[in-house]
Amino acid sequence: MNLQGVTVQPPKVKTLVIPRDGVDLVFQAQYVDNYDKFDELAKRPIPMKMRLADGTEKIDMEDKDYIKEVTDWSEMRSNWMFMQALSVTEGLEYDILDENDPKSWLRFDEEFKNAGFSLPVIERIKMLCFEASGLNQALIDEATERFLAGQAQESKAETSPDSES
Repeated sequence: MNLQGVTVQPPKVKTLVIPRDGVDLVFQAQYVDNYDKFDELAKRPIPMKMRLADGTEKIDMEDKDYIKEVTDWSEMRSNWMFMQALSVTEGLEYDILDENDPKSWLRFDEEFKNAGFSLPVIERIKMLCFEASGLNQALIDEATERFLAGQAQESKAETSPDSES
């Protein structure tokens, strides 16, 4: 894909270094664009149908079991993405998480807590994964400001008396 004359490429691998007792723990995250393995291992929940008094059927989106299944499925999807993004981190081995066991993916935070990481550090590691996908609001805001400033400069140049010949 080309956009404004630039060939659009996936984001580069992102790096986060966390100092821990004199050792630098290096986490790397890559862009994740293929969810086929996830879709194969963790099927999207399907809501139950309920029969109404008039004999018609309606999908029960309010069923507590369905809501719990969808919530778990969404968390598994996010955590699976984190695992895939972090798979480029050299020497990273999990004690709890198993890439072939979807239920283990629900324990992502527990894996990192057991290793002594605080919740803010775990969230920062997750943010690294989002950044690897190009989702960093600060960078998006900065790029938007640059773009708008350029637009304002162009507009100003077009309306200045010096631009008329």
